[in-house]
Amino acid sequence: MAYVRRTISNYELQKSLMLDQVDAGNGMLFGTAEVRKIEPRKNALTLVIGIGGSGAAAVAEADRLVEQKFCPGYQNYVDFLVVDSDVYEIEKVRNNSNVRTLCISTPGARERMRCRSEFFRKFMPADYDIEKINDHGASADRMTGKVKLYDVSEDGITTNDVKFQNMITDLFREKWMEYRGLPVDIVILTGISGGTGSGIFVDLAARAKHACRVAEAGGAEIYGYIMLPDTAEQFACSEEKRQIFYQNGYAALKELESYMSI
Repeated sequence: MAYVRRTISNYELQKSLMLDQVDAGNGMLFGTAEVRKIEPRKNALTLVIGIGGSGAAAVAEADRLVEQKFCPGYQNYVDFLVVDSDVYEIEKVRNNSNVRTLCISTPGARERMRCRSEFFRKFMPADYDIEKINDHGASADRMTGKVKLYDVSEDGITTNDVKFQNMITDLFREKWMEYRGLPVDIVILTGISGGTGSGIFVDLAARAKHACRVAEAGGAEIYGYIMLPDTAEQFACSEEKRQIFYQNGYAALKELESYMSI
């Protein structure tokens, strides 16, 4: 069966996530909507990071919610960053908002991976299918998402993981210079059904926290809103795709569990 690209509407995403019905994490963005606008917290900063297609859509919803819930000036304390391997999704975000974006699909990645460096050989299976690497997503493959994260960035100067860290330290040097002593809540929004979110959300969480330490923030805590495979079942075009969603989700959660048990 051919795969048909389907855009997830904000309504469908909100229904899946039960936004405005439940709350967790730092309580800044989600939860029961207030009748009146509230003042943002001024004793902490919030960095919202959307990863993959679901994360990008969730960031768009979070951006809408903060406009509704908070008084003017919240922008000083809240910032958004989207990381995705799908060029189309990144362009959609860039065209419709001022959210910071990082596209980790760099032309020529497939050719570079044919001659893998020692670094990539440490974690890439010897039988990894290079043909999975393309410019539009991670082919629902966790390893492809991870390969793209550590590949050369769009500027050709550094790698995507370093570029990601630099974007956060630049945020502190520019927008958050006067607030750099405040603690930071890092909120990760991602689905773990596809290849990008399930493959790199743990890596990006660790690198975001490291970047905050480099920027001399007053501490950093990580919170996660993770969309499990059952929220994406309706978007599976076949039973095989549905099984892949659950395999990715299981592997991602086992990886997270392994780090938590260290």
